[in-house]
Amino acid sequence: MTATDISPVAINMAKNNHFDKKINFDVADFNHLPYNSNSLDILVGLDCVQHASNYNQLSKELSRVMKPGGRMAFTNWMKTYPDSKLVKVDPLCVALTESGFVIDGFYNFDEELKRQFKFYDLIYLNRALFQKVMGESLYTSLMNEACHLYQFNGTVSHYAFSVHKIIYPV
Repeated sequence: MTATDISPVAINMAKNNHFDKKINFDVADFNHLPYNSNSLDILVGLDCVQHASNYNQLSKELSRVMKPGGRMAFTNWMKTYPDSKLVKVDPLCVALTESGFVIDGFYNFDEELKRQFKFYDLIYLNRALFQKVMGESLYTSLMNEACHLYQFNGTVSHYAFSVHKIIYPV
C-alpha cells in the first residue's frame, strides 16, 4: 500500500504518525504519478481531485496507471444535480468517461457543503492551535479554499463516487 500527497509536510507527518510498517509514502502530483502504466488495482482519493487544474489531464493519468478493471473511489465537490444528469454534465465525470472509466455510483454525503463549512468554522475558531500544529501555509490554504467555495454555497455538494476502468476499450 502506498499513500501519496503533493505536500512533503503532510507526507512527513504521516510517516511519523502511522503504525503500519507496510505503508509506503510518496510525495506525488496526481497529474504526474510516479507509477508504471497499468500498475494499480485500487486507488482512493479523498478531498484531492477537486484541486486538479485540468480534469482531462488528471483522468488520462489515472487511466494510464490503473489496470484494466481497476477500481477507484473519490470524494469531490460537484454541482448538485440528480445522479443521471451529474454523469453527463460534471466536468470530472465527463473526463473520466472519455478516458475509459465507467462511473459506478454516487453518494451525496454533504448536501450543499453544510458540513464542510462547519469544518472551516472550527478551523477558524481554533486557528492558533491549528497554525501551531499544521503550519501557517496549510491554514492559509484551507481558508482560501473556504473563501473560494463560499461563492458556490447552496449549489455544490460533497459526493463520494466509485469508478472502474473498462477492461476492453470500446
